[in-house]
Amino acid sequence: MPIQIEKERLLLVEGKDEIEFFNAFFRYLNLDTIQIINVEGKINFRDEIKLLSIRPDIEMVKKIGAIRDADENAQAAFDSLKDSFNLVSWEPADTPNIFSDSNPSIGIFIMPGADQNNGMLEDLCLQSIKDQPDLRCVDDYINCIESLREERLNKLSKRKILTYLAGQQELVTALGLAAQKHIWNFDAPAFNELKTFLLELAQ
Repeated sequence: MPIQIEKERLLLVEGKDEIEFFNAFFRYLNLDTIQIINVEGKINFRDEIKLLSIRPDIEMVKKIGAIRDADENAQAAFDSLKDSFNLVSWEPADTPNIFSDSNPSIGIFIMPGADQNNGMLEDLCLQSIKDQPDLRCVDDYINCIESLREERLNKLSKRKILTYLAGQQELVTALGLAAQKHIWNFDAPAFNELKTFLLELAQ
């Protein structure tokens, strides 16, 4: 069943984990004016944006934010989202983290942040707990595994998140659920850029 647009401000995110994370982040920021839409994978942003643009109820929407991971190339991730909006004649700003003056106003945020060329939401969460002593145990474990196998592991941020969560007193198995359980430090400077973007979306 298609979603119903209920709010004037929309946030498009990659998946279920992001839904859980941003619901927790919105509670922390005391925001209730933004509707989160799950595009179910970064490859689906283009199709979902196209479908949104032809809905009759899209006329009520004033602002749209889109957030995705930089992965290996932040500029490529931004360009991909920008092109997706341009294809339906929506005009995002030419740089990340800024909302355009168009109607609807469009903003794109590439995680972890504007000054980082690669990475993902997991990197932001790790930065928020960088002073936690048990994070050193996670690094030691990863280093041990790589040494034993004599090869580098991929997707290190995701692996570190899952290893860190496995060590919590209450077992949590996903980043989004961890946000619901207040495991990530939303007060950390790592989240400042994201806060600014979301507060701008909410205005």
